[in-house]
Amino acid sequence: MRKFLLLAAISAAVFGANFGAEAAPAWKCKNRHCFWVEGYTGPVPAYAQAWGPPSCPGGYYVLSRITKSWREVCP
Repeated sequence: MRKFLLLAAISAAVFGANFGAEAAPAWKCKNRHCFWVEGYTGPVPAYAQAWGPPSCPGGYYVLSRITKSWREVCP
């Protein structure tokens, strides 16, 4: 019985901590593009953590092939 109560308490602490909490929007990056995704909980690269939200709705970042720097694109 004690093992069951201990397991229940640990499960409640682990799963209950994030219950009902919505994930903040973040940049979801692949190869050369980064998109602003609501509720994204995956990894965010260090260079994208400092960007903040896009300047325009639907904006995203592209890695330039020539200069190798990220630039924001507003459609």
